[in-house]
Amino acid sequence: MAKEIEILLDAQEQGYLVVAKDSNVLWVRDELLHAQAGGLYREAGFLEPVTEATAVSGRFPGCLQQGSATEQDRAYLALGQTEHFVIFSSDGDR
Repeated sequence: MAKEIEILLDAQEQGYLVVAKDSNVLWVRDELLHAQAGGLYREAGFLEPVTEATAVSGRFPGCLQQGSATEQDRAYLALGQTEHFVIFSSDGDR
């Protein structure tokens, strides 16, 4: 069974975006590797469908400037979620 951190690193390696649910922050690879080295997110992980209850709704969910987002910025869709993160894909990756 895959650990949550492995799912996140694999998703990012495939070009998907990883956004933390609690902070609405987009995590880059170095942050994920640092979390892995620190022993975080080592529990068994599952990639589940995104539900309406998920607060993270976009590639830049914490940004208050959504009105100035380009069409390319809005073309990201939630693929799934783990316990702590939501994984996004560009519309062209579906």
